[in-house]
Amino acid sequence: MTPVVFTANDGYYFPEEYAVGTVNGIRVVRNSETRITVEGAPTANASITLTAPKAKTFTVTYNANGGTGEVPTDGTDYFSNAEVTVKAGTGLTKEDFAFDGWNTAADGTGTKYAANGKFNINANTTLYAQWKSTVLEYVTFTHAYDVQRNPAFPAKGTIITLSSFKYPLVANGTHGATNEGTWTLTEVGAYYTVKNTASDCLKSVVNGIAGNYTGIIADEIVIHELKNGSTPVAYGVVVAYDAASGRAVFLGDTWSDGAGYLLATGTQTDSTNMTATAVPTDFVHAADYRITLDKTGTYTFTAATVGYAAQSPVTITVTNAGSVATGTLTVALTDGDTDKFTLSKNTIADIVVSGSDTFTVVPNTGLAAGTYTATVTVSGTNVVPKSFNVTFTVNAITVTFDANGGSVTPTSNATGADGNLASLPTPTRNGSYSFKGWYTAANGGTQITTDTVFTKNTTIFAQWTYTGGSYHPATYAVVVEDADNGEVSASTTAAFQGTTVTIQVDPDKGYTLETLTATDRSGKEIELTKVSDSNYTFKMPASKVTVQATFMEDNTMLNFFVDVPADAYYYDAVLWAAKNGITEGTSATTFSPDIDCTRAQMVTFLWRAVGSPEPTTNVCPFTDVDMDSYYGKAVLWAVENGITKGTSTTTFSPDMACSRAQMVTFICRMADGKPVSSIIAFTDVPADAYYAESVQWAVENGITNGTGDNKFSSDATCTRAQMVTFLYRYFVK
Repeated sequence: MTPVVFTANDGYYFPEEYAVGTVNGIRVVRNSETRITVEGAPTANASITLTAPKAKTFTVTYNANGGTGEVPTDGTDYFSNAEVTVKAGTGLTKEDFAFDGWNTAADGTGTKYAANGKFNINANTTLYAQWKSTVLEYVTFTHAYDVQRNPAFPAKGTIITLSSFKYPLVANGTHGATNEGTWTLTEVGAYYTVKNTASDCLKSVVNGIAGNYTGIIADEIVIHELKNGSTPVAYGVVVAYDAASGRAVFLGDTWSDGAGYLLATGTQTDSTNMTATAVPTDFVHAADYRITLDKTGTYTFTAATVGYAAQSPVTITVTNAGSVATGTLTVALTDGDTDKFTLSKNTIADIVVSGSDTFTVVPNTGLAAGTYTATVTVSGTNVVPKSFNVTFTVNAITVTFDANGGSVTPTSNATGADGNLASLPTPTRNGSYSFKGWYTAANGGTQITTDTVFTKNTTIFAQWTYTGGSYHPATYAVVVEDADNGEVSASTTAAFQGTTVTIQVDPDKGYTLETLTATDRSGKEIELTKVSDSNYTFKMPASKVTVQATFMEDNTMLNFFVDVPADAYYYDAVLWAAKNGITEGTSATTFSPDIDCTRAQMVTFLWRAVGSPEPTTNVCPFTDVDMDSYYGKAVLWAVENGITKGTSTTTFSPDMACSRAQMVTFICRMADGKPVSSIIAFTDVPADAYYAESVQWAVENGITNGTGDNKFSSDATCTRAQMVTFLYRYFVK
């Protein structure tokens, strides 16, 4: 048969599904978006149904193009040739730049659109924010108007009335001399460096400024050279600059009585006034020396306990955000406890434009209990210094002294920075006893000396030797009865009267302690002192003591969720997360342990686990994050602390399932963790993968053991149960 060609009208297209396989020798071929062909040789009757082509739709995307803040969004699917109204960029900012509309090309070479401008769309379109410099030396003016004025110089912050010029601009566009061209201002130094080539007019200008401003010396006033293209025109002083309208008032040495120009980036046709917002010494120098640090505000190291091991350093990136090389930079600890932290370097070599370098800061080891803070400052001969603070808390270890039938002062002491006690008190006891020493238990145990290193809060016990001759004081039995659904033990099986005996209870999984009693031989109940959820103590009477305990099913989880069984591996983790407000579940009664954990849930769990700190800004870089959502602040916090950079520069993808690789990376970045070994524990984790070090760190810290067969399963989605378990292992175990 003769092929039959179908062509879509303008604005319509054939989707890929229009192609049809061979049916009785006939087939439909999609040649292009706008053309399909029916062809072949029929072998039998064939019926093929063709539907009309679909109308094309197009989208408009806005790109901040280096700016930050709220990027406009447009969710409309536009039909071909539909009219689009361009949105405003009022929520966007960029340091040293003012928003200047949109362009179809990032570099401004495409079609320019102002806010509320309109165009007809025929292709998917990205509009890039355009920026014009607010640093005077980078501005190019297109018009220069001769606006010779009287020599009186306006005070800073007052209004310059353009009608006060001898040749003022008026509404109909009439003005004094005007020139179109490429007009630029370049700083050439202080007045004294150019006065030998300048006219007396410039001298009167700088003297007028010095006369109006307290503390300004005429010879030190910054002078700019005005050029039209490459041709020098005049030396002078900029007395006002309005970045928003792109206008500057320049008084120069070309004419007498303070003659000069009104410079504009577009045609000036009205007599709008300007505010004298700047004097020459306020302007940024032509060589723009600027640096940024990726850490701002305060960086808090994870708290440690006295006797801690070396901490992981935090890495700081210094970026040259200026227009010239930085020169040598100095890195210093400038305020606070400067001797309690260590920098990896004190100088940074010259950083090229847009380049970067790094250094680290870490708390010193061996610090005593307390909170230490310092300011880290990066400075240079030309750059404006940038700083941020660091803080590190060392928690004390308290050793409690149990005189075990005697008395002692003090009853407790804190260890030193090395985890040792500087001295041990000597207890006393009535009767024929001599002090034997301090031990880890009331009977038996390990002896304690000033060389003993403590790593946690500890109670130690005095032990005594009877010295009353052949008589030895009686010891009394401590009998612990067996219990169902848990274990009970005592620190000794026999003790002297007055000895402190410790009872330890350990419920089976899914059970909790219901009752615990200690009775003497007459059945009288002995007072128990709760030391912790698992430890209780009593003073031994002059009698045998019987200890009994009962355990019951732990229904605490039912106060939170009904879908977390007591024998689940994640039971303790979910209970911890629920009790500490880290998770609220997927409903009032369910946790949904087996569903995927989303990226939004992941950062929220992390944020809540560290106390839900307030982010330092409310400007989110991601267009798909609703700041009123439960995860809004958590995402901002995660970005500020380098935990996530999003899935692109403008998206976070909150509803995307979090992979196991992303999970360990988030936790590792939060902890600022570094693995000890460079050998990766799993065969499916490439050494150059972005998450490789995070996985190894997680293994070394007992957070994960993989999924079996020496695999980590990096790309597998992380369930909610796995997520809270990983957090529990990091924060609790």
